[in-house]
Amino acid sequence: MWYYMIIISCFFISCGRVLLSPVKGGFYYRNDSLVKGSPYIGGDLNYIEVRKSLKVRAIESCVILNASKLEESYYIMAIGKVTTGYYKLAKIFISKGDSIKKGQFIGELFSKDSVFDNSLQIVVLKNGKAIHPNW
Repeated sequence: MWYYMIIISCFFISCGRVLLSPVKGGFYYRNDSLVKGSPYIGGDLNYIEVRKSLKVRAIESCVILNASKLEESYYIMAIGKVTTGYYKLAKIFISKGDSIKKGQFIGELFSKDSVFDNSLQIVVLKNGKAIHPNW
């Protein structure tokens, strides 16, 4: 497991860029199991459990490919140097085709007292393969 962290760390150091954490004060964790029939191209899912702010910000400057409702929540697909999917949002502040700056608020999660899960589910792909950001 530690060797994955070294590879990911080297990737971000060698690129000279760091992806911004999408939620301030959140607790990052991930699910290493592959999801059958997943649209994430065999990608692992990253989660951020909210501690303080419910607002979600763009991890990099990008263009919004899609922003729509999926069952009871919204999702956003964005493309910049990486492709990012933000899932389980209660509200979205952007539209398809918008150009977004790194750190700009793009949506909001459900409140802690909601019946819906308020963890942000995020998928980050580089060259079609899932990566785990170094948050």
